[in-house]
Amino acid sequence: MALPQAPTTDPREAYWLKRFTDAAQNAEAAAENAVNIYTRHGWLVRQNHIRRKVRSLLTAGAVPPGARTVDLGCGSGAYCRLLAELGLEVTGTDLCQASLDYAAAHSPPAIRYRQANGLDLPFPDGSFDLAISIGVMQHITDTPRFLREFLRILRPGGTGIIMTLNRNTVLEVVRRRLPSLWRKHALLQEEVRLRRFSCNELRRGVRAVAPAARVAFTPVFVFPRRLAVAERLLAGLGPAGAAAFPLAIDLMATVSLAGAGALGAGRCRPG
Repeated sequence: MALPQAPTTDPREAYWLKRFTDAAQNAEAAAENAVNIYTRHGWLVRQNHIRRKVRSLLTAGAVPPGARTVDLGCGSGAYCRLLAELGLEVTGTDLCQASLDYAAAHSPPAIRYRQANGLDLPFPDGSFDLAISIGVMQHITDTPRFLREFLRILRPGGTGIIMTLNRNTVLEVVRRRLPSLWRKHALLQEEVRLRRFSCNELRRGVRAVAPAARVAFTPVFVFPRRLAVAERLLAGLGPAGAAAFPLAIDLMATVSLAGAGALGAGRCRPG
């Protein structure tokens, strides 16, 4: 039986919606990372980044205790559970009903889940203290509209965290300069390919909506598991790690609508 879905007419979004639906429906025999279409190692690395970031924001007072929090594109609900464990009030949304069913079945009742399209969120302005979106923007075509909605639902002084694919990795630079090497891969066709972003592109997108927002970036290094020690070494460089951004598969943007405050993130090289 076909599951009801929040509407999308965009070919890229429809493609990924089907893939996530298939992954969630086959979840009984799969690890949770497979529900979200990540390797297990990459899945754990990203969770650790979000845990550290949110803890640091709580410690610095940038996010209040018990903050109203939303995860846009929550998938299996893993980040919602993580946020709830940190004492936050959590709502998760996703376009994929199958993912939400999995999330609800594996989460405590206090976490609320709601099917929603990130381009048209069913929340009033200023509904949340903290919004996160992990691995979602790479599947969306209308980035400006998504950012408008993401920032609209944050209260004045609120904080947002966006993690998405880094456009300026070494491999991406090579791919753009030597596209013939990738012609055989159907997933790179424009209608379904993953999108990638530079720090400057994402900063401009945020400031087009909220000109006074502060945006800081952290590189997210995901190497083969046997090189995990290199990930930890690079992540431990702090702001000095900006020079290693071309090795980061993801970038994590921390957005402050307060216009000031301790974001605690590194700088990003121009891109």
